[in-house]
Amino acid sequence: MGFNSNNDYRYPYILNNHIVGFGDLVPTSTGGRLVMVTCSIFGTCITSLMVVTITNTLNMDNKERQAFLLLRRLASSKNMEKEGGKLISQIGVYGIRKGFISKDKKLRNLI
Repeated sequence: MGFNSNNDYRYPYILNNHIVGFGDLVPTSTGGRLVMVTCSIFGTCITSLMVVTITNTLNMDNKERQAFLLLRRLASSKNMEKEGGKLISQIGVYGIRKGFISKDKKLRNLI
């Protein structure tokens, strides 16, 4: 791309900064380039406004955050109960195999 004047480098610079790109059809007049630069700036503004709106919509307020943390704690405590039950049963099986616990004793008597 040859630059004939100082103003020629500004158009591709602005388009690359606004992620519009060049494409196969490019405006050759100053007015056409001005329209494309204006459109790219407005497009960037609209995209940033959409990102801000979606982010604000998806952010949790204080009550939603508390409910989420409560659900996470409940899931964690259920998981701990399940893993604890597995551990206790493994201890009982180990004790029976090693002879620490007689087979007629119930495991619940140990707890």
